[in-house]
Amino acid sequence: VGAGQVIPVSATLLNNTTNLYTAVWVDVNRNGTFEDTELLARTTVGSTNPVSLSLTLPLSLTAGALPIRVLTATTPPADACGAYGGGEAEDYLLTVTNPANCSTPTNLTVNTITGTSAQLGWTAFGSQFAVQYRPAGSINWLAAVGINSTSFSLTGLTSGQAYEWQVLTSCGPSGSSPLSPISSFSTACALPTALNAAPVYSNAAQLNWTGSLGNSYLLHWRLLNASTWTTVSGVVSTSYALTGLALNTVYEWQVATICTSGTGIYTSPATFTTTSQLTYCQPTSQNGCSYDDGLSGLAIGGFVLSSNSGCSPGAYQSFTTVGATLAPGQAYSFTATLLSLTWAEGLSIWADVNKNGSFDGNEQLYISPAPSATFIVGTVTLPANAPLGLLTLRARVEYGATTIDPCAAGEYGETEDYIVNVANPAADLSLAMAVDKRTPGLNEVITYSITVSNAGPSAANNVRVQSLLPPNMTFVGSAQGAVTSSNGAVIIDLGTLAVNASATFSFSAQATAPGLYRTAAQITEASLTDPDSFLNSGTADGDDDAATVDLRTRETGNTVYASPNPIFRLLPPVQLNQPAPGPAEADLSLALQTDTRSLATGSPLSLSVVVSNRGALSASGVVVQLTLPTGWQLATGSGFTQTGQLVTLPPVAVSLSQFTTTVVPLVVAGSGEQAIRALITAASQPDLDSPHTNAVGRGEDDEATTTVRVR
Repeated sequence: VGAGQVIPVSATLLNNTTNLYTAVWVDVNRNGTFEDTELLARTTVGSTNPVSLSLTLPLSLTAGALPIRVLTATTPPADACGAYGGGEAEDYLLTVTNPANCSTPTNLTVNTITGTSAQLGWTAFGSQFAVQYRPAGSINWLAAVGINSTSFSLTGLTSGQAYEWQVLTSCGPSGSSPLSPISSFSTACALPTALNAAPVYSNAAQLNWTGSLGNSYLLHWRLLNASTWTTVSGVVSTSYALTGLALNTVYEWQVATICTSGTGIYTSPATFTTTSQLTYCQPTSQNGCSYDDGLSGLAIGGFVLSSNSGCSPGAYQSFTTVGATLAPGQAYSFTATLLSLTWAEGLSIWADVNKNGSFDGNEQLYISPAPSATFIVGTVTLPANAPLGLLTLRARVEYGATTIDPCAAGEYGETEDYIVNVANPAADLSLAMAVDKRTPGLNEVITYSITVSNAGPSAANNVRVQSLLPPNMTFVGSAQGAVTSSNGAVIIDLGTLAVNASATFSFSAQATAPGLYRTAAQITEASLTDPDSFLNSGTADGDDDAATVDLRTRETGNTVYASPNPIFRLLPPVQLNQPAPGPAEADLSLALQTDTRSLATGSPLSLSVVVSNRGALSASGVVVQLTLPTGWQLATGSGFTQTGQLVTLPPVAVSLSQFTTTVVPLVVAGSGEQAIRALITAASQPDLDSPHTNAVGRGEDDEATTTVRVR
């Protein structure tokens, strides 16, 4: 049998009067035990009839003997070694083979990748294949068998996820080929949906969309049909407060998802038109703030909503710019500065949480317990379920009052409205690392310093840092209780880090073997989302939550010891920036390779000329012309013809998505750096991005240059 094959199992029962259940185990890991996970086929209904089951062998099986057990019982068998009231167990040996004429598929490709699917392809001689795949980092494979072509559409995938896959050839009863090497791809990030703008103000708008939890986003916006976009990065929720807009103006905007596999495509643009703000009541006051019964300024949570605002005309003022970013459920201290140094004033603060254009009774965030002069201090807390986005606050001062209505007429006082942005809390954490000695001696104590900083806008709790020490780097100790070590892992339990604060920790270690050491650290945990980093995503993805420092021992050693990186975020594959070839052309490209880059004059040199074909047609009659440096010659017996310094190679054919290599033996001459140039001068099929009638030096992919240094 072969891995990935579907094996029919037929069993004839001795008893034709008693209903029996049948189960089949395969010792996949060949450890001598039929484990629960190795139950690969079973009947679910008892029967007296002959049994027919279908057994799919895992693709990961290697060649060799394979024990199986077939068990019948009067009750459904769940344990290969259990006790049953009636029945029988029989063990057999299958032989898994990899026939010599059953070749492993090659040239694995992935095309047409979406958020939930990918088109797999490969090159192979055979008529049936099997594929196994899994999310990157998972230990369990999923399988698709009985594939009758050299391509397969993989569906039901998770968007923004990295995957690994392999394929084998199934050669019928004679067995299967070994699995191909693992290939990988990443699905596209999910496309945001349901774009809308609400509420919309005269100079601001809340942009909303539906997206996946745990992702961040890129936002584009501009005037309708403007030539350039403004980009907002690091958006960590599915809404964004856009401010600084013009009155009665049409804008367009679009969103792209940033997920672990990279950045997705942008949505189609949505539009909105700025208008006036929601219409709120404007309280009247008989005397207003003409006797200094009013607000001079208001600051909440360090954000200044107004300052030295003076007495407003009509005792009412509306501030139309966004003055603060506040988080739901978080208490913020405020200071209200009064116009009067002597009159005792009452203060009330509301938030239009339900955004209905009025300040309802349950939307009052603060009321003065007693009138005060000069300053009033206190705390306000938005409800934990306050919607994200723009919100209007109202502060009203009334002389001598402890009960204040948001809209009723007053005698002495002033009212001010503000716009704030409600957003989930986030903490922009970063990590820096240093070492006090770059060239220590063996077993000399060195000190690593790790600094974690928080750029806000919120404080972060439960911050933890981890540094996995390289092999032969031994932890010595730390004077700080937050720093511990176990099994080569240094853990820093930092705890809480306030906004705009930093914390530095250090520990000592020593190198016990000569060589180069690269020690890394990363932030692995925090209570809040980091807008520009993926925490615990490894130390090689370029995020600012990780850092690496290196040192070299004074004792000579060429071995490189690096910190392990077991959990890492796969970076997106490099995208080809060339356009897809047209249906009636062969997109050819050229490359040159030499067996050495430095040699003595008169020495032989082997030059490989590689022609590749991206499609969409197979190419024939492909001619390459070489221009050799002065004095260079073809080696005796090369089989090629040289005219002056030109060598025209015989025509070759290059199949779709394949390449062909021609090796040209040469004898070098002269001295210094010498350049060999090559150009595709003819082909039977057109190549629209590099016409083969051009000369060298146009930067097209049908030409190539390589250099060697001649001594």
